Amino acid sequence: MSRASRQTASLAGVDLRRANVNATRDKDGDITSRIVSPMPEAPPAPARPPAAAVVTEPPPRAEEIVVYWERLRRGRPFPPLADIDRGVVANGWPDSLIVLFESDHSAMPRISRLGATDGAIEYTPMVTDWILTRARQAASRATRLDEVQSFPMEDESPRYRLFLLPLGVGNGASDGVLCHLCRVF
Repeated sequence: MSRASRQTASLAGVDLRRANVNATRDKDGDITSRIVSPMPEAPPAPARPPAAAVVTEPPPRAEEIVVYWERLRRGRPFPPLADIDRGVVANGWPDSLIVLFESDHSAMPRISRLGATDGAIEYTPMVTDWILTRARQAASRATRLDEVQSFPMEDESPRYRLFLLPLGVGNGASDGVLCHLCRVF
């Protein structure tokens, strides 16, 4: 096995020019007369609109995840899991999950969180059980579900809305669900 020759960096071919400095140097600190060539000016910064004029698109409403799912479905009973853009879902709809079920109904489902939580949901055992139970129903029926439920907690009873959108993984049956949970105020 032969080693490829490696070139080393060298400044041997670079011309160095020194400034022609006057023999009499002033001690006043002004060095402008000794500068050989002025530094090129930086290009002007691009004009930025005032902060109030910057238009940012509002985040999608919770219901728009159904529109996203319908677009991916394209007339089929449900879209395949591979069509889900996890980044789009994570950025647009915090507190979204993908729940995948095995053919053995006694096995625990695989749960993948898409993105971070926005802190509006408290994932108690009751909330988690609700998500998994309804996700299994949406997958087995291959139908989308939209539910609202209240959960008693210490100081309040928050209401959550759960979107359950069936997905196919590859065997033609719905064995996965795209879930989005949001708080109802």
